[in-house]
Amino acid sequence: MQLSATEVRVLSRLIERTLALPPEQREAYLAGLPGPQQALVPRIRERLAQLAQTEAEAEVAVAPPPPRAQRPEVRVGPYRLLEPLSGDEQGRVWRAERGEGPARRWVALRLPPLADAAHPPDPRQQAAERQVVRLAEHPQVLRLIDAGIDAEGRFYRVLPYVEGLGLVAHAQRRGLGLQGVVALFLQACRLLALVHEAEVACTALGTSSFRVDDEGRVLLLDWGRGRSLRPDTRAADIQALGRVLQALLQGQDDEATPAPALQTGVAAPPPAKAKPVAPGPDVAHVLRRALRVEDTPPYPSVLSLIDDLNLVLGWQPVPGAGGDALHRVRLWLRRHRLRLGLGALAAAVVLGMAWAGWKAWQRGQGQSQRADAARLFLQQELPEALPGAAPAGSAPLDLAVEAPRLQQALEKARTGFDGQPVLRGQVITALGVRFRALGQPEQALTVLQEAATLLQGTARADDPALGLARAELALQWQQEGSAAGRERARALAQQVLQNCTGSACAGARALAQRVQQSP
Repeated sequence: MQLSATEVRVLSRLIERTLALPPEQREAYLAGLPGPQQALVPRIRERLAQLAQTEAEAEVAVAPPPPRAQRPEVRVGPYRLLEPLSGDEQGRVWRAERGEGPARRWVALRLPPLADAAHPPDPRQQAAERQVVRLAEHPQVLRLIDAGIDAEGRFYRVLPYVEGLGLVAHAQRRGLGLQGVVALFLQACRLLALVHEAEVACTALGTSSFRVDDEGRVLLLDWGRGRSLRPDTRAADIQALGRVLQALLQGQDDEATPAPALQTGVAAPPPAKAKPVAPGPDVAHVLRRALRVEDTPPYPSVLSLIDDLNLVLGWQPVPGAGGDALHRVRLWLRRHRLRLGLGALAAAVVLGMAWAGWKAWQRGQGQSQRADAARLFLQQELPEALPGAAPAGSAPLDLAVEAPRLQQALEKARTGFDGQPVLRGQVITALGVRFRALGQPEQALTVLQEAATLLQGTARADDPALGLARAELALQWQQEGSAAGRERARALAQQVLQNCTGSACAGARALAQRVQQSP
């Protein structure tokens, strides 16, 4: 049933009054309404039910989430373990913290696994592991800040915690190619060489032992058990470096996977697809030697490995790596790419200069041929009209005779010289100058304008023929005598001086300077 406007207003007021009452008093209020308003009570109850449902949904939407179940706190000495960073079967590196409140700080704690009750550890081995090793100070080797024994009898080491990415994660995120991977791996090798210089062997080296900071520097976070350097421990460290290089080339870091017991229950994002890097013959040979593959001589020291890596970065062939002739040629080209580039650039400059000289010589030859052709045409049509052809003191030219001959020569020039518009414009310029000599300035102005227009559309901007046509037209405008003519003359003369250069433009430039210098 449709409500009238009056009933709608009454319904709105009744709903407002009902909402203002406590919930337990609303039904009594509705029951006491007058008879005419009782027809609106069902609509009031329907609206109240809708509002109650909306409020309930809003309360559910803003309700705080249930508290997460906290993991039990695990402590090792004074440190509280937070999350694993990496590790292997010989130990795991944790991010831990010490202290409370503002004094709290994060550290990296290396903790060996629990001993197997069926196979108790050798006391002598435990004593060797608990020897705290002090290394020489280096900005890329983290210093040991603490050590101790936990409640399970495990010896732990504590180092500063460093923000950054692992070697493999850094290489994958930056999209490093082979040279970038080798340069990154070389930094790790140099740090291990520094440790070996202190007569210390890591014996538990892996990709988790290194981290790359924001500046791209590789940091040695952990040197494992810190054993004394012996031939067997040196060989183990070099072989571990080979596994690090293998992980970098494959783009997969197995040590970066957290242990199952440390999962938080939150679904981790799927790992990004690995982007392997092809090693090539040289790096493949380095990898085989580092991993001590059969039929390849192992590296006697980390320094020997570093020497081969420097050869790779310098695009030098690694001894014993093999590779076909094409590979050696490719290395030679990359090794001498700077010299080859400079040589190619110099050759291009020389060829460019030679080409420009050749084109300039061709233009000069063309200009000379056009000048000869124009002179021949004028000699045939108007032999006495050439400058200086009439001897001094000779009789003046007969206008009644010369004007028709000049007009006839102009018509012949307009229809002749097929395929040679620049030569046609050059001849028409000479005929315009002849009209001026005959005392016909209006005809001379028209012919010179025709020549300048023709040459402007067909000749180069620096062509002497165009420069001379503009200079002669500027002189004609100047002789016209009006202020507008002088302005046009100066503008044309300025164009000649700007565009027409070189010895071939000497006549045009002299004429343009004469126009500009005249009052």
